[in-house]
Amino acid sequence: MNLQKIVLTFFLIFSTFYFVPHVSAISLSIGDPDEIYGLWEDTRDQLNKDWQLFTEQKPVGDAYEEQFDKMISHIRQLGMLHRKFSAVLDIEAENNITIIYPNGGETFECDNTYPLAWSIDIAPNQTSIDALTNPTVGIYLSLLDEFGNGFIAHNIVTEMDAEIGKYKWTVPCELRDGSYSIRIVVNPEAKIISYEDTSDAPFDLVSTLKDAVINSLSAEKTSVVSGETINLSWSGSNVSKYELFFGSAYGTGSSMDGQGVTNDAVSVGLQTSASFVYTNSKDTPKKVHVMLYAYGEREHADSWEQIELTINPSN
Repeated sequence: MNLQKIVLTFFLIFSTFYFVPHVSAISLSIGDPDEIYGLWEDTRDQLNKDWQLFTEQKPVGDAYEEQFDKMISHIRQLGMLHRKFSAVLDIEAENNITIIYPNGGETFECDNTYPLAWSIDIAPNQTSIDALTNPTVGIYLSLLDEFGNGFIAHNIVTEMDAEIGKYKWTVPCELRDGSYSIRIVVNPEAKIISYEDTSDAPFDLVSTLKDAVINSLSAEKTSVVSGETINLSWSGSNVSKYELFFGSAYGTGSSMDGQGVTNDAVSVGLQTSASFVYTNSKDTPKKVHVMLYAYGEREHADSWEQIELTINPSN
């Protein structure tokens, strides 16, 4: 799913739960689900065009507010049509999907293949609209954090025929050890009808890749004068490379080995120390930070640590 579809999906979900519907004479007079769906598609497509225009032109001031209000109007209309469509067909009561496997307590090992399975019940003979008669599913892997909250860690498949009811998934080793759950969403691509199910309990995923871990990160000083050299040192385990990210507040800049690095990630390989200089062009102290990323065998960083520094003006 690209960024545009993600935003559209978010807008639709947001409008469905949080916006008060604007009732119009046209929408309330409609009783045919195909007609409602046609209006929904037209409104969705117009929102799509408005969003493209919004991102390409990057309006400011009054033009920004006007374009934003226009999109919000379409979002509200989408939410209203969604509720109207659901009421006509009694969608929430008659359509559902149920995850069969994994549904909790299993153990998956990376680089092995497992069958994901589900059952789906569609309201019979109510409409010819593809969103119901030919549903698709998106299957997502949610990682559970230490508080039991889940977030999407991996898109397994999108836009797959829901009626197949199964999918063979080879677990990538780039995923980390942890407790996961499967979430299956019917019609995930911002369609008018969407319903879902999540594993009843988490399952364990075991990876063969070792995490890169930062063991320590320290600065010789955390409060310096503009132009003063700052020495930073760190250590780690299972690391293939480190990256430093120099985040700066407005009015400051940083350099390392004479090269400007403000707000840029700099690969430093396996070295475990660095010296850099911050300049503060303002007359007040500035809070800035240096972030250290550690990479192992995966494409993305396994761990990170941050130090906050105070850069005082030189006068």
